[in-house]
Formats: sequence, structure tokens, C-alpha cells
Amino acid sequence: MGSASYTLNNTPPDFVAIAIDNIPLEVTLPFPLFVLVAGKHVKFREISDTLSTGRVKTLGAKTDAVFIPRDAWTDFLKYMESFCDVEAKDPDVAAKNVRTLLMIYTQHLEQETLFHRSTVSRLRVLAYKLAGLIYEYPKVSQKLLQKYKDHSVYFCAHNVNVAVYSVAMGKKLGLPLEDLKLLAFACLVHNVGNLLVPREVLYKDGELSDHELKVVRAHSITGSQLLEYMDCPTEVVLTAKQHHERVDGAGYPSGLWGAEIHLFAKICAMSDVYD
Repeated sequence: MGSASYTLNNTPPDFVAIAIDNIPLEVTLPFPLFVLVAGKHVKFREISDTLSTGRVKTLGAKTDAVFIPRDAWTDFLKYMESFCDVEAKDPDVAAKNVRTLLMIYTQHLEQETLFHRSTVSRLRVLAYKLAGLIYEYPKVSQKLLQKYKDHSVYFCAHNVNVAVYSVAMGKKLGLPLEDLKLLAFACLVHNVGNLLVPREVLYKDGELSDHELKVVRAHSITGSQLLEYMDCPTEVVLTAKQHHERVDGAGYPSGLWGAEIHLFAKICAMSDVYD
């Protein structure tokens, strides 16, 4: 059995990026908000201020994210847990709430120095809810998809998008609900190995060197090992390991062919490239 957490190599930033549409509107905020101006974090809202819908629309034309100080992150998580009712009766509202929490916890995973078992468990629960919503209400899929330009938010949005596309594809293929739930979780964490890639390499502008490419490509192996360490199901581990394999044998890390690749990994690969 693995321990409760796994130490990562990355140093946590002083501020955590949060997608603008994941910040609750027209309510009192128990944490300050900052925006990035000329490379510096400038306070945008004080504690106890509110964020109006109109102000967010104006801000959204200029940026995808706002920032929360690292020391306020735990309070933000607790607040959002209490604020978002993932059991909402309206499927559109439920879909939005699930996506919000998925984004927040994926960001938590991406911007911490410890890979916590509790975070992985929470992601699994939310992934199952996501799969259930798409299975019962296919039209909510569009409510769960979002594009972001900011790389600090892109990591999270991409993984959520891949999970949504994959569940929709799996449903079309006739997979039962229980398989779709596991598929959603597998796709949500398929890129977890990127947490071990240095940020200056992962987000590098321009062409990667041979060594850097090798470091990035290693994420499929390290990610699968990390998930195995966390006692995740075999299907989840294989999806992380095989999502860059290709049916013609031209993929990595093992050059697998056709039926050698797990179905979940094939679905994840197509959703990954499409997104």
C-alpha cells in the first residue's frame, strides 16, 4: 500500500491561478483575488468584497484567470466545497458544479508539491458524477467543456475536456455506466505524470531539445507508476501509460500495436488529440 501522499519535484508558486468562471459571483468572498499585470500580481478584490457579473465579463476579455495567494488556498477549497452543491436537481447546474469542482481539484493537484491520496479520491468521486451526468443527460456535455489560453489553467481544463469527450465516445460505443465512470476517472488523471516534468520544460515556448523531449515523453511511465503507487485500478494505470501508444505501433513508450493497447487508452488518445 502506498502512503497518503507522494512528494513531487515542483516548488509551489506564491499564487494559485483560478479560472475566472470558477469564482462564485455576487457573494462575499472570504479570500483576496489578484490579477497579473506586467508580470506582477496586483490585488483586484479584498477579503469580504464581491465579484460582480459585469466586472467578470470585462475582466474576461483580457485574461482567463485570477489568482489566490498560496496561504489562502485551503480556505478557498473549503469555501468552494460548501458553495457548490454537486447534487443539484437541475442537470445543467449539476454539470457546472461538477466541472467547477473538477477544475479546482485538478488545479490543486497541479499546483501542490504533494500528490495526496485524498485529492485523488475526491477526483474519482467527481469523475463518477461527471460520467453519470453525461450518461443520463447527454446534452450537458457542452456545459462541461471549456477552453483556456493560460497554461496554468490549460492543464486542468484539458484533462476535464478529455474526460468529457471520452465518456461521450464510450457511451456511443455502448459501454456500461460502471465502465464509463472508470473511464472518466482514467482520463481525468491520464496526464498526471506531467506533474513530475519541470515547468520550464513543460511550458517551454519553442522547440524542445532531444533531452527535453525525452523528459516530457517519460510522463506516461511516471504517471502510471504514480497512479499504481496510489492503488488506482489497473484500467486507470494503463490509460496513463498507454495514451500515447498508436494502433500502427508508432507510439510510445512501448510501441504497442492494435489490440495490445487498452480500450480506455485508445479512447483517451483520440480525445486527447482532438482537444
